Amino acid sequence: MSGPYAWKPAKAWPHTVDPYTRWLIDTAPNCLDAGQMENCADNHWFLVLLKEPEKKAGRKQGGYGLNRIDAHNLVWKPEGSEYAFLLTCKDFGGMAGELCQSGPETAAATHPSEPTAKDSSDHAKVDAQADAPTGRMADEVYAQLAPLDDAMIPEELYEPQLDDMSSLGINPAKAVIVGIIDDGINIAHEHFIDADGNPRVDCAWIQDGRLSPDGRRASSVLFGQELTASQIKGVLAQFDSEEKTLRALGLVDPTRSEPTTLSKAFSHGTFVLDALAGYSHSPFGHDGPLLEEQGRPAGRQTADAKDRRIVSVQLNRRVTGESSGALYTLFAILGLEYIVDRSRRIAKQLRKPGGKKIPLVMNFSYGLSGGPHNGDHLFERFVQKTVETLDKDPDLGPLLVPMPVGNRFLLKGHAHVAAEKAGDHTLNLNWITQPQDPSPNYLEIWLPKPAGAQKKRGKAKQPVTLTLTPPFGDKEAVFSETVDIASLNGTENRDLHDSSGTIVGRLTFDCLDAANAPSGPASGPLPNSYPKLRILIALAPTRPVADETASIPPGSWNVSVTAKLSKGEFLEAWIQRDDSPPFFRRQGRQSYLEHQSWTVEGQRQDELNEHVQPLPEEAGLSKYGTINGLATSSAMIRVSGYRLKDGSRAVYAGAPHAGMPGEDVSAASDRSRVFAGLVGTGGRSGSTQIMNGTSVSAPIVGRSLADFLAENRFQTAEEARKAYLTALGPGSPIVRNLCD
Repeated sequence: MSGPYAWKPAKAWPHTVDPYTRWLIDTAPNCLDAGQMENCADNHWFLVLLKEPEKKAGRKQGGYGLNRIDAHNLVWKPEGSEYAFLLTCKDFGGMAGELCQSGPETAAATHPSEPTAKDSSDHAKVDAQADAPTGRMADEVYAQLAPLDDAMIPEELYEPQLDDMSSLGINPAKAVIVGIIDDGINIAHEHFIDADGNPRVDCAWIQDGRLSPDGRRASSVLFGQELTASQIKGVLAQFDSEEKTLRALGLVDPTRSEPTTLSKAFSHGTFVLDALAGYSHSPFGHDGPLLEEQGRPAGRQTADAKDRRIVSVQLNRRVTGESSGALYTLFAILGLEYIVDRSRRIAKQLRKPGGKKIPLVMNFSYGLSGGPHNGDHLFERFVQKTVETLDKDPDLGPLLVPMPVGNRFLLKGHAHVAAEKAGDHTLNLNWITQPQDPSPNYLEIWLPKPAGAQKKRGKAKQPVTLTLTPPFGDKEAVFSETVDIASLNGTENRDLHDSSGTIVGRLTFDCLDAANAPSGPASGPLPNSYPKLRILIALAPTRPVADETASIPPGSWNVSVTAKLSKGEFLEAWIQRDDSPPFFRRQGRQSYLEHQSWTVEGQRQDELNEHVQPLPEEAGLSKYGTINGLATSSAMIRVSGYRLKDGSRAVYAGAPHAGMPGEDVSAASDRSRVFAGLVGTGGRSGSTQIMNGTSVSAPIVGRSLADFLAENRFQTAEEARKAYLTALGPGSPIVRNLCD
């Protein structure tokens, strides 16, 4: 493939469909990168989430909608949450335009005109008026590709039934529910079973669990399978080995084409949950990671264990494997809704009349390199809303969410320009795409959303110019695009074509607008808390994965963006993560930003200096601004990491720039500069593994929070947060307060 290149108008996808999905469906064979999903056809699914605009008189609120949205798709609505449902690729193509309209009024229940071939013989279209939003379709509509197999999709939903907990010896006055969303969680591990042999995991949603092919294909969740404590206990009683137990629970399945996460000795989710709520049976063991220097007491299966109730969500393996985070959002949001729904049911059992409500601590040790970084990411907004809801709940709450700051400080993936005065500002970058990379690369550029653009559309002008130059200095291949962002309504796309007409890239302008925009600026007094819009540049792989797959040359792609900024505003860029999580099949090679004057020796010295010296600012490159894009909401507690040996900050821990919220607390993430990581629980009972990163620090803080909330009850999350940070003080042995 060679230049010259040219921008051409692209398919006008609704902006509520994530750009990752748009790009893959339009450009890649079989809808997705090789290895992500197989045989893309009508049996591929879209996950759709609707936020109901208002309560309608006479409509049933809460509970589970059991009617079908169309010939084969179920509506799932946990109590008090949004509506979620699945659509096949074919049906989504017919519904996308109507579902995602931003106008104030749409049809009440919009369906494809024909049932799918799969279900045309045994299902008729059913009107879902009783269970789907009426009048205006929704305040917010979100859709993304869902890497689900048909074996994960139930044919009907039923109301969940939690076990009776009255005989477990739980003390309601000290009970704390801990929720976790992670990957590869061994819920049968001995550290999650109390001294009487009862599982402390009261319910678990295995999002990629397969339903039995025999008999009734019914489930209490929209996809995957749910396991309750009684089911886990029943399987434990049947087998004399943990391996057989895990196979019987469906957590280890050698028949799958892709091995389940627990098939391997390494288990991120088991380590994290043990750090959060694990209790050892052995007097020689330890609760959570080994922290000898901090004086952590030895293992104790006391009443503390029974009072730590667990609700877990295991993400689909393919969601975790897509390390950019492009598939996290809706799966994580539904996981959050599930945890709240089941925790509320548990709290209603545990809370005595007149007693105080049961607190909830939730851990999500995942990160995102991109995002607006101002609290307006969809996941952050759902967390904020859930925290506010549980502040008012009579049985459950408050909700506290420790979030890791991320591990991308040294990875050359961020740049920004801060406006010291109003005017045009340019961010000029050298974006390096590596050779033999079989996956696309993504660069996000975020800039302020024009104030009052809705009222002034067609009158105000606010041009943004983007220039992209391919490697090797081919002047004929330089191409530029200018868009008036003041006139944007939703999404505008440009496809990048090579000389043969093949699509090798895409430029997307995403402007949250109308019904899908946040109601106002993100909360907080920081300069970075204004509404934003995103420019997403997607480039094809540098190594074709099939003969028909497009590719680009590796090397330095120069990206230049010029925009008008007001004083104190930022023009920012982040590269999405592209490497593979530990022990996952190799996905891609990480692209990065560089400065022309860098030398190998200079980079080594910069790494040795750790957090002391930033990258050359004349290029706009900076390590500061690398904080987790899912952790900037004011509703979260941001957790950094430090080394046990000398107390130094973890060299990889993401850090904010001046316009972002900073870290709140820090917990151990490494033993020393030489010995990385902490020793903790492995994927099987009795095993150990070493893991590092701020995703290790966050559950240690979560455990500290649970211990604190067991002794202190609060009505709101803000009250609990302030009291906890005050109680830590300057000499706290395990968690350090960074707010003072």
